[in-house]
Amino acid sequence: MALLQLPTALSTRASEAPRLLTSPPPMDLSIFKACDVRGLYGTQLDEAAAYAVGRAAGSEIEGEDVVLGGDVRISTESIKAAVARGLTECGCNVTDIGVVPTPVAYFAKRHLGSNSVVIVTASHNPPAYNGIKMMLRGAPTVPATIDRLITRITDRSYIDGHGSVRQTCVKSAYRDWLIGAFDGAFDRSLRILVDAGNGCYAEWAPEILSALGHDVVPLHCVADGTFPDRDPNPAVHANLTATSQAIRECGADLGLAFDGDGDRIVVLDEDGQPTEADRIAVFFVRHLLDDVDAPSVVYDLKCSDILRHEIEAVGGTAYMERSGHSFIRSRMMSCDAVFGAEISGHLFFRGLDYGDDGLYAGLLAARILSGSDKSLGAMIAEIPKPVITKDIRVALPDAVRKTMVKRFESAFPALPCTHIDGARIEWPNGWALCRGSVTEPVVTLRCEAQDTVRLCEILQTIADAIPELHDALLAERHLLR
Repeated sequence: MALLQLPTALSTRASEAPRLLTSPPPMDLSIFKACDVRGLYGTQLDEAAAYAVGRAAGSEIEGEDVVLGGDVRISTESIKAAVARGLTECGCNVTDIGVVPTPVAYFAKRHLGSNSVVIVTASHNPPAYNGIKMMLRGAPTVPATIDRLITRITDRSYIDGHGSVRQTCVKSAYRDWLIGAFDGAFDRSLRILVDAGNGCYAEWAPEILSALGHDVVPLHCVADGTFPDRDPNPAVHANLTATSQAIRECGADLGLAFDGDGDRIVVLDEDGQPTEADRIAVFFVRHLLDDVDAPSVVYDLKCSDILRHEIEAVGGTAYMERSGHSFIRSRMMSCDAVFGAEISGHLFFRGLDYGDDGLYAGLLAARILSGSDKSLGAMIAEIPKPVITKDIRVALPDAVRKTMVKRFESAFPALPCTHIDGARIEWPNGWALCRGSVTEPVVTLRCEAQDTVRLCEILQTIADAIPELHDALLAERHLLR
């Protein structure tokens, strides 16, 4: 675990005035991920580290104005105060918009005319975590940005200034914008179950959906940073058991389940069946892009090829990109894509400055459904179901793990290989991806084929070629049979 000695920083209690630390604690550099900052509150990410991140971010934007928001987590207020202090000491004038869903913070950036936004959130992680997302000078945070922030903290390369903090509320502005965007867009009223998971959309989503004329059934719609009702990650469908049952019991036309900070969504049908992210992306491509001239769409390389085929079927161009919010958004910006999708449930739209918003996506799904005489389940059933594995995680010794991606590629020299993230080998009627984790001592594999028989063949082929992966792949193969 890499540690960095921190400069003098804040006390760990937000209610105290800042005090000098005579022996600053070391900073755990593992909090710096590919696109954001994330870690266990108090042991990995604390107020001293948050202050340093604020100083580095404020120096990167040379003291320009910045919007600052945060999620419902218990530690957010204290972490946000530390970030604000770091920003203002660089001369930034900070507009604090309080506790908001992450998409609302991006909206505030647009609405308030700022080039930068900083959001204190750990997104879908358990309540013990917190983190910091950033968009600096209009650019998504990518590894090069993270590297510059680390260098600034390491070298104490900060600019100095005297900024300010002011509070403002953007809830009414966001509500008016979203209601205006969907006013009159629905052919009929729907019964919609909203599962906010105790997260940031707990109060916002039911109110806005009701204002648009829908019959809303709230579930887990009390904001609580301890997330008592369910895990804040709806992409793990096991977390949605109560949601599925509630949909069936109340007779909802569809369900919308949000993650902790509201930028991801899982759409469930009238039987409470969650729709896979790549299939809901196909749903949008079919019903939103069929009349768009030559649309460009960016998709996560872990998505099913069914999505790529659908994009091409409507005359579009599909761009494969590595997993990660900032990577998808950056690629969309570079190719002016109209839509983007990530397997974790992020759905991106050009109309949102290439960003994502779980509630906006949910409203689009409801709009499409309201215009059909079919149920959502029937519409989703028309989309082919991928024959694809989940992530197969294989723990390996460091020496083996560090060379595994190269070995994976070298084992199949005659087959095409994509290097967007790890190695993705293309087989006739299938593919397999091997990539290293940046946070754990594991490699992750994912495979898809035209049918189960072919998928089992590909898994067997890889298992035969690479002994260290044999047991994990054959266990997956056994589950498929």
